[in-house]
Amino acid sequence: MSTHGNEAQDATASGRLAELEAELARAHARLREVDHRMKNDLQLIASVFVLQARRAPAGPERDAAQSALDRINALMAVHRRFEPNGETARMAVDGLVRDIAEEALAACRREDVGLRLEIDPVTVPTRQAAPLALITGELVREALTQPVAGGPGAVTVSLKRGSDEVELSVEGNGDGRDGEAAKGFGATLVGLLAQQLRGRFETLPAEPGRRAVVRFPQSA
Repeated sequence: MSTHGNEAQDATASGRLAELEAELARAHARLREVDHRMKNDLQLIASVFVLQARRAPAGPERDAAQSALDRINALMAVHRRFEPNGETARMAVDGLVRDIAEEALAACRREDVGLRLEIDPVTVPTRQAAPLALITGELVREALTQPVAGGPGAVTVSLKRGSDEVELSVEGNGDGRDGEAAKGFGATLVGLLAQQLRGRFETLPAEPGRRAVVRFPQSA
């Protein structure tokens, strides 16, 4: 009698496991569909700003379109690393920060500026990846816009992992007086994104230039 009871329990457990596996497969399929649609939407928006940047005369309108395009590209870089069938709770962001910094340098077309990367392996909750990507793009782009008085320009991007927090810093040897993020919308955006990460944003003097730092906790 007990043997039949055990067999019934095993059959019930096997059936429940099959149901859970089927539901998991459906969830992964939905994630893939959402991810695909989001990528398509971002690409469509990016194409609009590419067209605007190409047609706009040199000046504020073109700069605004390029800034918007850079921000969209940062978000697209995050989605390229999202794997619906893999680990979705956390994401490695060291490669993300590296790619965004290198793409920003290529986009600005400044052959007189060198880029130095000091990046540790860092993994964060997936929800922190997009704010971090946008912050990286803002700070690197701002550093690349700074005029350098004599000698080549240099921008150092550092990503460090401490015992309980992550530190992103971008240091440039420009004069630090110009640039969108230094005194306008960029600074506001970085500050708001840092708050979203439950972190803090500060700018510090460097010799020469300026260092921008964002620190935030590694949330569980």
